[in-house]
Amino acid sequence: MKRRILLFAAVLVVAGCSSKTQKKNPTSYTSHKVDPTSTKNATAQPVEKEIPMAQPEKKEWSGYKFQYGKHTLSVNDEVDKLVSSLGEPKKKTEYETKAFVGKQYVYEYDGMKIATYPGDTKDYVQSIMLTDPTISTEEGIKVGASQGELESAYGDALVEQDNGIWIATLGNTKIRFILLDGKVAAIDYFADVKNKVLSKDKEAPDIVNPFEITVYRDQKDSEIDYYRYTTAKDEVDVNARVIIDTSSVNKEQLGEYNVKIYAYDRAGNKSFVHTVYTVADKAAGYTEPEKVDSRADKVLEKIIHDGMSTTDKCTAIYKWIRGNFNFVDTSDKTDWVQAANTGLKRRSGDCFVYYAVAQELLYRSGIQSMRVQKNPGYHSTHYWSLVYVPEQGWYHFDTTPRRTGGEFNLVTDRWLLNYSARNGNSHDFNTDKYPATPKKDVEK
Repeated sequence: MKRRILLFAAVLVVAGCSSKTQKKNPTSYTSHKVDPTSTKNATAQPVEKEIPMAQPEKKEWSGYKFQYGKHTLSVNDEVDKLVSSLGEPKKKTEYETKAFVGKQYVYEYDGMKIATYPGDTKDYVQSIMLTDPTISTEEGIKVGASQGELESAYGDALVEQDNGIWIATLGNTKIRFILLDGKVAAIDYFADVKNKVLSKDKEAPDIVNPFEITVYRDQKDSEIDYYRYTTAKDEVDVNARVIIDTSSVNKEQLGEYNVKIYAYDRAGNKSFVHTVYTVADKAAGYTEPEKVDSRADKVLEKIIHDGMSTTDKCTAIYKWIRGNFNFVDTSDKTDWVQAANTGLKRRSGDCFVYYAVAQELLYRSGIQSMRVQKNPGYHSTHYWSLVYVPEQGWYHFDTTPRRTGGEFNLVTDRWLLNYSARNGNSHDFNTDKYPATPKKDVEK
């Protein structure tokens, strides 16, 4: 089940953490969806148990196609033939599917992500998500086109849906156009496969890792990857779409900008969160995120092993940070990625650095997390993480050591707030702004 939550991301510290160079305005994420991990204010949605087989393999397909370089692509194509033509993908991910009998795969190529569905003996292309805004449909529509241009190109084949979605249908194919402020923001091709699980899906996607991002004035637009961390996770649609609306960001003007992140699934369910992106000047010693990832991966190679559960990975990360870092009472809090890099290099920092290193290691381990900030208090602020444990829910994860002791590896709201009340409001936070943890301890 899902509930309405407010994800809050900003910057804070423990008793003893300095408030120096902290951001002036905390950031909040408002999630407009229902959280499946909560039992509070939730409305249950039945899971469709009837899983139909895919379409018969001998069916003749017809419909929309588009040009990808020298290749003409369409949904319902045989996957083996498509991969043979395109070459090996940059990434291939396997999913246990609820929508079909068998497994689904997502193949990532430059400018697109291809999701498959299983037939009786072969896999077929279920959807093609265009991730390069310069790719045009065969009818001449690409990201940025107006509603008028869209209607002119597709005529009666185009039908308006909910949530700013327009669907064009031809033969056994559909093209979904997602519009924001009257402009095309995303283009996805779908096979018109009849499937009760897909059609009756009522749960909106989860937006994973909607981290704050810092961009720099001297960066070229082509160098900024707004989608580096944020993805969508959906129990039915393996190729759920994320759109980050950065229209408010002025890269030439220093400051903080409110940004909306949207997620859509195949059934048209929509969720969104608010976050803040910061425009700044690069400080001396700036390190590219890829190099920060490389530093984190070297640590993880030593402490993470195949077969580890999420709780095992969190415990390994927690113990490594606690056993290898020294507390230093100051840091630059402009960019969490740079703070993580500083911590990984120097093995020291304040609570923001502890938090940032943890977030980087969690992210590179494939673990969903979000930032929590303590309510402003006397001479202190504090940062830590909430971590999502599959099948259980969100738990607090704070690697910063405290003079009063305490272990903060995957603990509940109740435990953390009781500790806080006994120790000078060390972790006093607004519970309405974050997903509630389970009442029982995490199963490790």
